[in-house]
Amino acid sequence: MPHSTVGTGPLARLWNRAAAAHPLTHDLVSEVTRRDLSFREEDLLLAYEGGDLAGFAVAKRLRRPALGCERYRDVGYISLLAVAPGFQRRGIGRRLVARAEDYLRADGAARIVVGGSFHHALAGIPRGLPGAAEFFAGCGYDLDPRTVWDVARDVRHFEVPPRVGEDLAAARVEGRIVGTRWGSSFEPEDTAALLEFLAAEFPGRWFRDVGAALGRPDALALVVTLFSGLRAVAFAQIHLPGSPGSLRWQGFDPDVAAIGPVGVAKDWQGRGLGLAVVALAADHLKRTGARRVVIDWTDLVDFYGRLGFEPWLSYDLASRTL
Repeated sequence: MPHSTVGTGPLARLWNRAAAAHPLTHDLVSEVTRRDLSFREEDLLLAYEGGDLAGFAVAKRLRRPALGCERYRDVGYISLLAVAPGFQRRGIGRRLVARAEDYLRADGAARIVVGGSFHHALAGIPRGLPGAAEFFAGCGYDLDPRTVWDVARDVRHFEVPPRVGEDLAAARVEGRIVGTRWGSSFEPEDTAALLEFLAAEFPGRWFRDVGAALGRPDALALVVTLFSGLRAVAFAQIHLPGSPGSLRWQGFDPDVAAIGPVGVAKDWQGRGLGLAVVALAADHLKRTGARRVVIDWTDLVDFYGRLGFEPWLSYDLASRTL
């Protein structure tokens, strides 16, 4: 199973033959591999049989750390793994797992997580793929009893609940769009306040991911942010159809949009601001012409259900200590 260079188109086609119930687009596979600044060509592990590409795995590590990401220093990820239907049940998948583990161990990982990588394609193991969780369990991975969901709703007829305006008025906060286009801030002061808020309240993955999105020179980044004066107190990142953050579901719906991550400052919680910022994000996407909107990787089904979001795709979480 040599390292080799192969286009992301063949990888996406192989995945979709092997896992048609959870389709991935060429653009998504490209986004989570060669457009990921942490990606190395060696992270792509290929299996050939008789000259044919029989399977592949993407083994990832966080190589560009940020504030609060120290806890991920010894974590490796099997971000994607697929074996073409004609080559299944020959041990190729298990050999790819073993190869990924050896590779990640040599790169400093002490624990392996399936899916859920930085710049991820999948939150975990899609439950819509029969036998996938059992396969990883058979490879020695521990399955978490929790289930995480992508929740979704059609926002074409979404209306912001009256309570949202009341809660915003009671808290004396206002919502504004913080954004960048090709790396240039709409309102630099608001962007700086948002990043300061994220560094203080959500150091780690959210601070890194939102900051990276706002700094991309090749994409539009938008974050609905609640402000108390000049201080940011809550946020919800929004992803327009076709943007990098909505690519995870384009195989299901080419016009899908997304919201997330979402967070409220600790000392501002309990005032309805979480629901408010999600409602403002959904309303903004509605006004830009979005139809289906997804919020990914959550177990807060009841919370998002208050705004009409319903469970859509579910995932098993799995990991193994090396």
